[in-house]
Amino acid sequence: MNNTWNNILLVFNVLLWSITFLIYQWKRKQFGVGSCILFLYTSISVMSIFLYYNPYARGLFKDLSLIPYIYLYLMMMLSFKPLFMVENSKIIKIKKPTNSLFNIICYIIISLSIVGFVGLFPELKENLFMLFIDSDYGRYMYQYTTDKFMSKTSSGMDVLSIISNIFIGISPLFLIYYMTFKKKNKFILYGLFFSTLIGPLYAVSTGGRTAVVLCILKIVFLFLFLRKFIDFELRRKISITLIIILLVLFIPFALLSMSRSAGDIDRLIYTIERYGSESFINFNNYGLDANGCRYGDRTVVLFKEILGLDSAKYFANRLSKYSYMNMNESVFYTYVGEFTLDYGPIFSVVIFIISSLFFFYSLNIKNNCMMFYQYIIYYILLYGCLGYFHFPWSNIDGNLQLVTLLFLSLIFKVDSLKIKKYKS
Repeated sequence: MNNTWNNILLVFNVLLWSITFLIYQWKRKQFGVGSCILFLYTSISVMSIFLYYNPYARGLFKDLSLIPYIYLYLMMMLSFKPLFMVENSKIIKIKKPTNSLFNIICYIIISLSIVGFVGLFPELKENLFMLFIDSDYGRYMYQYTTDKFMSKTSSGMDVLSIISNIFIGISPLFLIYYMTFKKKNKFILYGLFFSTLIGPLYAVSTGGRTAVVLCILKIVFLFLFLRKFIDFELRRKISITLIIILLVLFIPFALLSMSRSAGDIDRLIYTIERYGSESFINFNNYGLDANGCRYGDRTVVLFKEILGLDSAKYFANRLSKYSYMNMNESVFYTYVGEFTLDYGPIFSVVIFIISSLFFFYSLNIKNNCMMFYQYIIYYILLYGCLGYFHFPWSNIDGNLQLVTLLFLSLIFKVDSLKIKKYKS
């Protein structure tokens, strides 16, 4: 009976997402950000069927329930709504900010990325080289990095490294937008290109893959959003450039995946299935009842630290502090699960409603023209919705990136008001 019910729920989840995708696509008549994000989660729901019955996953998951799937779907649709609204706004252009301000921010991003790269280069060079010549090296680096990460409880990186990592993380936002410019400064273009590649390349060289997947998703979705503002010939050139970026990121990613699977094809398939879809099943099992909550120690840990509140800001601290919970951050559970584990399912609904209202208000497009600061806010929402692993803006580094982007959006909003006042 349980197996029958599990089958029904897995198929129900697939149908729920598939029908939503088909209806949205039928209404839109073209494949944009909304269709693509619905297709992403539809694919995850399909893959979760294979994972649930994979022999390697035997005993990993519990029986499924109906309510968690419905809750997850409704919360995701609530967060997608502002994205759909923007897509239906018939935007014809994104208002460019002041050239001097935009260029200054780009120079800051590039300069700090170079500083970060100088510190990372020796380790990056050695690890990538070994990854290409030693089939077991990726597995070794993953274990080494995990052990190092687990032992890290109190000391953090130096301030300069933290700042450089923040700007490395937001570089794709500026790179893809800058590609829409007809007149480009080559230093800025290549500098942003370089900055975009540093983070995921370093991640894969140390045995990590999540950062690579998220970077690829960022690039693809930002291009999907901006492609209508680009003429055909330029779009073709940008497409070729993006394919090069994706190939540069994919090759070491594939080598790492094979290394961590020790050459076992069945285990490699299982690993891909887990990376691609375990978040749906984990949320179903424990997302609404994990035997406690973390009181914001993942989603707002930076603000708790600033306010002097008790917090567990490192992975190892949280594992110890919340060892009584049935699920921790060592597995994937979607960005919705990040909030339900931090605040519980009821208060999370309140947070999502308030957040959606904020994005509806902030992304209200006037005269078919999106302001650049709105583009930044749009990216904040989009990237959050791509978090089928965890909430991308979580943890100290995620919180810092989020604060930085909100600050930049404020700066560019003031800039847009000055431009408007000057023209009037």
